[in-house]
Amino acid sequence: LREGDRIYVRWINIGLLKKRLKDYPGAEAAWLKAIDYNPEQSLAYGNLADFYLFDLGEYQKAEEYYLKVLSMRTDYYGYYHGLASLYRYNMTEKRDQIEGLMLGAAENLPTEAGNYYMYLSDYFYREGNDLTKSKYYAGKTLEVSPELEDQLPDF
Repeated sequence: LREGDRIYVRWINIGLLKKRLKDYPGAEAAWLKAIDYNPEQSLAYGNLADFYLFDLGEYQKAEEYYLKVLSMRTDYYGYYHGLASLYRYNMTEKRDQIEGLMLGAAENLPTEAGNYYMYLSDYFYREGNDLTKSKYYAGKTLEVSPELEDQLPDF
């Protein structure tokens, strides 16, 4: 590791420790400091996105950081799931973006496509009020990941 990378990782770890200690301002400051050291690394952006969503309930900031991290890194399941959950449960006025987000995720990360389709099947079954789409995405899930059958909605 280069010295700058070591410093970045140290700030990431300081943020994780401060979060565990419930020092939320300290965690936020540490991850922002990591970004200052290396704005090209995605981890601090992802940590902040999850932190703003799940710990602070600051939904606008969560969205900003999810969009930033997804512009940098399209190969991590958790970032798509986090943004979709934000739209599904918190920024419900943006629910219409969930389907496109998850379909883009399936295209960007085909090894996880079954999980994205399963998410859409569940979403349309529970909140989307569209049984036809729910069944369609259940079928897509089974095409690529038959082992997920027991996790699909029970039609």
